[in-house]
Parts: sequence; structure tokens; C-alpha cells
Amino acid sequence: MPPKKKQPAWRGSYARHLLQTDIVGGIVTEDDDPEDVYASRPEYAPWKDNFTKYLKSLLAIVEREKKYADIASSALENDRRLHPPKNDPRGYPVFQGSEAEKRLKEDIDNGLHEQYKPIELRQLRAEYQAWPLEVFRNHIHQELRARIERPYWRQYKKEKKGW
Repeated sequence: MPPKKKQPAWRGSYARHLLQTDIVGGIVTEDDDPEDVYASRPEYAPWKDNFTKYLKSLLAIVEREKKYADIASSALENDRRLHPPKNDPRGYPVFQGSEAEKRLKEDIDNGLHEQYKPIELRQLRAEYQAWPLEVFRNHIHQELRARIERPYWRQYKKEKKGW
């Protein structure tokens, strides 16, 4: 008897990732016919025999994870409401999520960081005055670095996973 062909693993497959993304995005729901879902993408072809089982299992997993995420989100919201972060470890107000961070992103979008030196940019808005010049300058550089590096690392992770 000839050896059986080894079927690729469903768990780490690109097809599973696509199906999970479609479920989370609301494209695929419990009400959809598994045959229609199977026919919607050619990537599902290697899993024809067990696709219905995989679909039902993944629907249940995503539903369970959504419940956990909702519980965690409401717990975090409650915690932040009861104990809002006031200062970072250095004693300065928390920059992330602050009004100053929003304004700095707007100013960088408008190119003000190229027109003004950090000391001049800091003087433009009252929101920036809560941080000393050195710390504010570091936030400018951090935002500029993030705008360059984020797309690179996203692409790197996609290529590493083979997506």
C-alpha cells in the first residue's frame, strides 16, 4: 500500500488565518452555508474534507475570544476609571493618550517639526509645557521614528509568517 500524502497543518495555515479574519470582520457568520464559505476562497481547497468541522470550531473559538475580550476591555475601562495613570516613572504626566500627544501628531502631519526647532515647537502650545524640553524632544523623535519603523516591522512580520 502506498504511503498517504501528508496533509498540511490547518492550525498554522494561511487559509485558517483568512477564515478567522473573515469571521472577526463579520464577512462569515454562523448563518452562512459552509459550502458557500468553502467556495469563496481557493485557499480553502486542501481542507475540503474537514472544512465544515474547521469552520464550526473556528466560529466557536472566535465567539469565545470575543467574550473574553469584552470582559477584559470592561475590566480595564473600570480600572482606568478608578485609577487613572497620572505620572510616568520619571514623574512627568503620562504622554500616551494625552491631548499633547494628539496635538503633536497633528503638528507633525502639518510639517511644523520641519519648520520649527523643538524648543520653538514646544512654545507653540500650552499642552506641551508639562514636559521639559529634552523629554518633549524625545517624544518628537519617537513619533518620527515610529512612522518610519511601523510599516517596516509590519511587512517583516508578514513575510516571516509567509502571508
